[in-house]
Amino acid sequence: MSRQKVDVPHLMSYRSGPYGDGMSDSAFSRFMRNSRESRHWSLADLSRQAGLSQSEVSRIESGARLPTMRHVKGLAEAFSSSPK
Repeated sequence: MSRQKVDVPHLMSYRSGPYGDGMSDSAFSRFMRNSRESRHWSLADLSRQAGLSQSEVSRIESGARLPTMRHVKGLAEAFSSSPK
């Protein structure tokens, strides 16, 4: 499986800036789903890679939960790592 490059600084910019005007919640959810699907990862695969529960990943990806910086950091690390 080829490794896809992820714009980690862009991902980490979620809700950054002086007015919290980084990536929107819906854009973040779409980015997550597209990045996960492009790697052919299940929700369980992504949750393992990110060190998050499958429920957390599912709720963030569906837009039902807003990600905290802990979530964003785990996801950034998962998307910048090689598949295991």
